[in-house]
Amino acid sequence: MNIKKLLRVFDFREDEPMVKLLKKTSGLPMNLYLDEWERNTLRYGARLKFQPNTKDRIEKSEKDFYTMSISDNPEIKKKSKLKNELSSKDIELLKRWIIANKALLLQLAINSEDPIDMFDFYEKSIKANELV
Repeated sequence: MNIKKLLRVFDFREDEPMVKLLKKTSGLPMNLYLDEWERNTLRYGARLKFQPNTKDRIEKSEKDFYTMSISDNPEIKKKSKLKNELSSKDIELLKRWIIANKALLLQLAINSEDPIDMFDFYEKSIKANELV
């Protein structure tokens, strides 16, 4: 994959340690926020952040995300001050996506013997439209 395509897939920001996985890339109705979470994983368990609405971009005043566990039974772990505008169907799709990509997400989250980076994750992950 060339770098121009990757820059359209992810939204890199130098001032933020996370990478936004755009909804148009994952096929999910919300944007996801991923990083290499090893430090936080040890403290809180493996999880990812998600935008509680279907907007294309999130405003700085809205930078408060929901978090969901990465497990065989994903659960919302932290709710945001923002109102959750996602439907139960959207949340169920996110859970199915997490289960389908659990091994890759854990490789990304934890300093495993076989670590991956965001580029590997994008190439290997199952997209939401493949789940329906």
